[in-house]
Amino acid sequence: MIEKLASLPPVPGALDQIVQRFGRTWLPRITGRSRRIVRKRDRLMVETRAASANRAESAAFMDDAKRILVFSDAGGTGGAITPNSRRGIAG
Repeated sequence: MIEKLASLPPVPGALDQIVQRFGRTWLPRITGRSRRIVRKRDRLMVETRAASANRAESAAFMDDAKRILVFSDAGGTGGAITPNSRRGIAG
């Protein structure tokens, strides 16, 4: 039974499932993670993120280059991200 369980594929975490569903193209992630699991072709691989990734992802979201934002407290960028600031509307 243990061998059967060990042969099962890993269950992705919630954040990884969201990224896999919507794709990195549309989904910036502002988190404290320095690595992430990505699907390339039919394989899952670990990808390292640069220290500046959170700021770049934030800028992509604010510029409408990426449409869905996922963030966590650990990914604090020091800036405010609000619907009004994204659309260029004074809050």
